[in-house]
Amino acid sequence: MNAPAEVQRDRWYPSPAPSPANENRDAYTNRLTGADKTNREPYDHRRNRQCSIGYHTECSERNSFRGSCECPCHADYRNSELQEPLSSAVLEEASQALASVYDLPVETGRRVIIIASVTFGQGGNFVALGSDISAAYGSRVDEYFADDVEAIYRHHIEESA
Repeated sequence: MNAPAEVQRDRWYPSPAPSPANENRDAYTNRLTGADKTNREPYDHRRNRQCSIGYHTECSERNSFRGSCECPCHADYRNSELQEPLSSAVLEEASQALASVYDLPVETGRRVIIIASVTFGQGGNFVALGSDISAAYGSRVDEYFADDVEAIYRHHIEESA
């Protein structure tokens, strides 16, 4: 039997926490929520079940300002009144697509697409994008997430050209 992998505690947002190759979907969900009772939850803060498993738009405290869920998605939601829809319809579509693929609040989709627009506008690549998202959220960013963001961003930009 393999020893459990070392836990990499972090904020893990908007990039989801990684899953070891040998971990099936049920084991991954149980580890994220703490249901496996192994103390291997990857988060450095408290999360409700829905945010733990990446269903941020379904969190029971989505609209709450004083809930017990400390997932960073709630900060994006709380700051949404400061955010207007993106001036470019193409970037707005990209933000909606990203939010849909990762079940993120649309506010997070907008924020990440804005970061991508700035990064790529300065000649950066997906590695730089991962660093920029990481800096904005104070969280590690999985390379697959950064790659997906780049693909969604470029798909919408190139399709509109």
